[in-house]
Amino acid sequence: APVAEVEAPAPRARVGGAEERAARKTVARIDRQLERIAEREAALNAEMAVQVADHERLAELSKELSALHDEKEALEMEWMEAAELLE
Repeated sequence: APVAEVEAPAPRARVGGAEERAARKTVARIDRQLERIAEREAALNAEMAVQVADHERLAELSKELSALHDEKEALEMEWMEAAELLE
């Protein structure tokens, strides 16, 4: 019986040097931004724990925390896209 030929998956195109450098810069920039966001989130959570009786301030802090969360999600998506180029 003839042996069926199995096609190997096409090798992934190698990212060019300039593209790879740009992706590495993007990943490093986003890592720094995510660290800044984590620090700000911790500060907001600490302030919220202190401001439990001030409902207006808690609402402001909660709004800022929500905006940070949205920014974090967008950065994480951008990070993943850049990291894929480096695989």
